Amino acid sequence: METRDRLTHLRPNRTQRWLVRAALLSGEQAVEAWKHWRTTADLGRLDIASRQLLPLLYKNLLDHGVQDRMMGRLRGVYQATWAKNQQTFHAVAPLLRAFREAGIETMILKGAALILGQYGNPGLRTMLDFDFLVPAAKARKAVALLEARGWRPRKRCTEKSFLAHHAWSFEAENGHGLDLHWRLLPEFGHGHDDSVFWKAAVKTMVHDAPTLALGPTDQLFQTCVHGLGRDSVALFRMIADAQSVLTASSDALDWDRLAAHARKHHLALRLRAALTLLKELLNSPVPEPVLRELRSVPVSKFETREYGIVTRPFGVLGALPLVWTHYRRARTRRLGGQPGVRSFPEGLVGYIQGYWGIESKRHLPLYIVFKGFERPWRYLKTKLKPEG
Repeated sequence: METRDRLTHLRPNRTQRWLVRAALLSGEQAVEAWKHWRTTADLGRLDIASRQLLPLLYKNLLDHGVQDRMMGRLRGVYQATWAKNQQTFHAVAPLLRAFREAGIETMILKGAALILGQYGNPGLRTMLDFDFLVPAAKARKAVALLEARGWRPRKRCTEKSFLAHHAWSFEAENGHGLDLHWRLLPEFGHGHDDSVFWKAAVKTMVHDAPTLALGPTDQLFQTCVHGLGRDSVALFRMIADAQSVLTASSDALDWDRLAAHARKHHLALRLRAALTLLKELLNSPVPEPVLRELRSVPVSKFETREYGIVTRPFGVLGALPLVWTHYRRARTRRLGGQPGVRSFPEGLVGYIQGYWGIESKRHLPLYIVFKGFERPWRYLKTKLKPEG
């Protein structure tokens, strides 16, 4: 199967599968998985992808009455996650209130939305930064408001950046980070209309700040298609997040709407891969007719090529193939884009400028050469670095 083969390098190994099941299943299945994982587990040498599941593992074991000397260390991870996430919520709540006062609607995304919605506990999900969405028409006003309140972009944000990117990263002086989104997904090209997601959003609160979050069906859609990334860290996070939606919001899921999103945005291949993986690993409650429908959706050569690019580590060309796929979507109405990106080659040059934040086209060749040497140099440094 195409999707299975593409994910071979990311799929959990035997030890990781036991951890995933121990953290996310319930009853005897979870306890048995824990016993298997415990025999080989070494918290000091745990990979990053597995480490992010430890808060969920702790809570699940606690709920099942498991007693083990490892529980103390797991509790420490859980408490540290809880404290860090509470600090983040405390830092961004005034910002969300400021956006509301400025007439800019906000919708929290990813970890923040899942913690307050499906997980219902700040200690269960690690969060590298805080993600939220604003209407695309107010993206520039939102950037100005962030900068006025002391948040600085992590790299230069130019006018073309709004064309080439769906989001931008900012950092405060105290080290807190956030991603400001003006389109829900990077696959949604310039001019894409996100109104269908805004209309189905649900109300929520970050401390005392009112905001919105994606409805359960849209949450599952974004989690699956965006989380199926090029490394195991993103994949494991997707598995946990999607399972939380499937278990906590099962009665509210509209499977017809989910399949319609995949068809409309030409993301059926990615959604099918994610849901199939969940079914295989956890026997998640994904209806078989939904998987059959997704398997029946015609997939173009471009979508197959794009799927390979987003699920593989960057090669010698770095992010250029990914930029090309986003540009193709942005300039092709059939793939969800709207007019606004000039046709190849001028449009692609401007798109790359916006992606890398380069002001002048004159600097682009030099920057491409630099990026071309940067990746091999990093690889050589890791190989030449003395052990110990």
